[in-house]
Amino acid sequence: MIDILPLQGSPVVNVAVALTLTYQVVMCFYNYFFHPLAKYPGPKLAAISELWYAKNWYAVQARWAFTLLDASKKYGDVIRIAPNELFITSFEAFEEIYGHTNHSKGRKPFLKSEFYDNPDEMSPLGAERDPVRHRETRKMLAHSFSESALTQQVQFIMSHIDLFMKQIEKYGSHEKGIQVDEWFNWLTFDIIGDLAFGESFHAIEKVKSNPAVTALMNVLFTGSVKERKLHQEFARELIVKRIAKGDDRADFFGHLLGDEKTRPSEEFLRTNASSLLIAGSETTATALSGMTYYLLERPECLRALQDEVRGAFQSDDEINETSTRDLIYVDAVI
Repeated sequence: MIDILPLQGSPVVNVAVALTLTYQVVMCFYNYFFHPLAKYPGPKLAAISELWYAKNWYAVQARWAFTLLDASKKYGDVIRIAPNELFITSFEAFEEIYGHTNHSKGRKPFLKSEFYDNPDEMSPLGAERDPVRHRETRKMLAHSFSESALTQQVQFIMSHIDLFMKQIEKYGSHEKGIQVDEWFNWLTFDIIGDLAFGESFHAIEKVKSNPAVTALMNVLFTGSVKERKLHQEFARELIVKRIAKGDDRADFFGHLLGDEKTRPSEEFLRTNASSLLIAGSETTATALSGMTYYLLERPECLRALQDEVRGAFQSDDEINETSTRDLIYVDAVI
C-alpha cells in the first residue's frame, strides 16, 4: 500500500501540534490577563479554561451548589467560574441583570444568549431575546402574576396540596414507602397544568404519571424532535380546551380570553403555557426533593423547621399565602 501522506512523525503533524499548543497557551494567557472578565476574582484554573467548571460540575454534580457556596465565601459576591462566565450572589446585580427597569433608565438590556434562539416558532417570555417583543409579551402576561391574580389562584394550589397530603398519608405508610421525587413531580405538574391549561393531569389522584408528564420529561432530558412535536400537539389540544372554557376561571390566562378582538393567538397561548408548564413544575419539584433530602440529612434543621411551623399554626387550615410570609426559617430552608 502506498502512503500518500505519511503523517506519523512528519513535519505536518509536528507543526499542527505545535500550533495547537501555542494557541492554547496564548488563549490561557489572554483569558487570565486581558479578557474582559479578567478583573473578577475566582479560581485561577477557572480563569484560563473550562477545566475547573467541568471538574466540579460534571464530576461531582451533587456538590456543585456547595462548591459555589465555598467559592463565594472565599472570593466574594461576583466570581469568575469559567473564562466567559460569572457566578453572582448579589441581589443588586440580580436586579440589574433580570430587572425590567433598565430600559426606562436608558440602559442597554442584558440580552439572552443565542442558546435561546428558536427560529422555527414563537418564543415564550422566558426565552424571548428581542427586547421589544419581550416587553410586549411581558405586558400581556403581567396581570397573570399580579398579587391579586396570584391570590385568586391559591384556591387551585391548596386543593392539590390537600389531596397530596391525603395521598401521602395513605401510601406513605406502606412498607416500601413512596418515591418522593416522583410524587413531587406529580404534584407540581398537576398544579401548573391546572393554572396554565385549566386542567389537572390527575397524577396524584391516580398515583401514576400522566403520559403528558412523561412526554414533557422526555422533551427536557432528550430533546428529540419527535418528543417535542408530541408535546406541542398535546399542549395545543389543551389550549383549545382552555379557550373553550372562557374567561371566568382565575388561572394564568383567564383575563386574556374575554375579548376576541384583543385575545392573543392560539400559538401565543400554547407557547407560553408550555413554557410555564416546564418552568413551574420540574424546577419546583427538584427544589422540593432537594430540601427534603437535606432536611433528613440534618435532623437539627428539620426540628427547627417543625418548631417554627407548629409554633405559628394551631391547624393546617390556618396555613395560607398570607400567614406564611413571616416564617423566617421556612424562607431560609427554601
